[in-house]
This record gives sequence, structure tokens and C-alpha cells, in this order.
Amino acid sequence: MEVASATAASTQSSSASGLSSVQISPDQFLKLLITELSNQDPLNPMDQPQFIGQLAQMQSVSELRSLNDTLAANSGQASAAAAIALLGHTVTWADSGTGAMASGKVDAVLLTSSGCSVQVGDSQVKVSDLISVQ
Repeated sequence: MEVASATAASTQSSSASGLSSVQISPDQFLKLLITELSNQDPLNPMDQPQFIGQLAQMQSVSELRSLNDTLAANSGQASAAAAIALLGHTVTWADSGTGAMASGKVDAVLLTSSGCSVQVGDSQVKVSDLISVQ
């Protein structure tokens, strides 16, 4: 059966590299479960407790994905709130072109898909590049 060979190959590759457990992504887990269910012998089905355990694992994977998405959204909001708190403060950073230290008063906060930046005069500086805030 294809599922058994895929699982055996994963186990062999992890034991060859010295890992004690098989690491698979949530998508790989779901594909394995679906393949296993579709290839199951109807005259000799899987143990009911084993099947329930796999369904519980699938639910856990789904809930963990949802939690991860929520945490990622909250992290972005926290970064934006921290950047907004910089308005009116004097910040210092290393200029990316020259490497020289620069400083100035934060005039605006820019929220883009690449993260939070502050506008200091004519310069746009990523919040992560800031060295100090006064």
C-alpha cells in the first residue's frame, strides 16, 4: 500500500539522520490521512480507537493553524501600535546608504505590507532599523 511505503520512507530518512520522531507538515498529515482512508480495506477496517485518534489529531492541526493565523494578525497590530507610539519622538538609526548615524523627529507612521516604517523628514526608516528613541 502506498501509505505504508510513504510512512516507512519518512521513518527511514529520519532515523538515518538521527532524529527520534518523524516531522511532517499539517498538509502532509492531512494528505496521508486522506490517502490512508481511501485505501483502507472495507473488510478489515482500521481500529476504531486509532481512527478516532487520527481524527482528533486532524482537528488539533486545524485549530493550531487557526491559532497561528490569529497570533500573526495580533503581532502585526502590536507592531503598528508600537510604531504609532513613536510619533513626535526623536529616533536614531544607521543610514542604509552611507552607514552614518542619522536622527530626527518622527513625522508619520507608514503601515505597509512589508511592515511598519516611520517617516523622519525625507527619510523612510523601518522600525526594526531604529537604534534609539528619545
